[in-house]
Amino acid sequence: MRGVSAAQGAYEYARSRIMSGELAPGSMLSENELARRIGVSRTPVRAALLRLQGEGWITVYPRQGALVREIGAQEAVDIFGARLLLEVSGVRGLGPAGRAALAAELVPALVEQEEVVGRGDLAGFVALDVRMHRRFVEGARNALLLDLYDRLRERQAFIVARSLASPGRTAAIVAEHRELVDLIAADDVDGFERLLDEHLRRTHEVWSRLVGRPGAPAEA
Repeated sequence: MRGVSAAQGAYEYARSRIMSGELAPGSMLSENELARRIGVSRTPVRAALLRLQGEGWITVYPRQGALVREIGAQEAVDIFGARLLLEVSGVRGLGPAGRAALAAELVPALVEQEEVVGRGDLAGFVALDVRMHRRFVEGARNALLLDLYDRLRERQAFIVARSLASPGRTAAIVAEHRELVDLIAADDVDGFERLLDEHLRRTHEVWSRLVGRPGAPAEA
């Protein structure tokens, strides 16, 4: 890798390992070690680390390395609130016929989630979780709202992935997803909103407990 491609490769290498949990919050990254592993000079690695710092994933300490950050407590609360607003808005915007079509579309997605859980593919499950929740937002047919949601995607995936370390949480998420789809099929948007609030709150509570953060967001 050379030039821009080397910096991009270094960025993707480090970022993928942060997202997977291989480089857990609290881990220190060394420019020299990353450069050795990837097979590039320190210059593109330094550029990659600065980019990751700009995105909020790490904190760079000159001549010491970079520390992988945990998502802050208030940031997690903000993500929770934004997701609830965007996903409910999307489902409300579909109308009865659109909600019926969405529910029918998501039934095979639930089966796929159960299959990846059965294989122990947690990374695959997180990707499917994010995809399902994004489908809720798409109903609003608002490109700006969808763009905002996509900006939350990686942090959403990070929180979900961390929460799966809690025994039984993966199966519980699948069960909650099935209930959400049932409510969409029944055209019960208010029920969907209540359950979605509980669903997101449970994930936040599990994540908070695992990382030692304050508890779930306050009730609206």
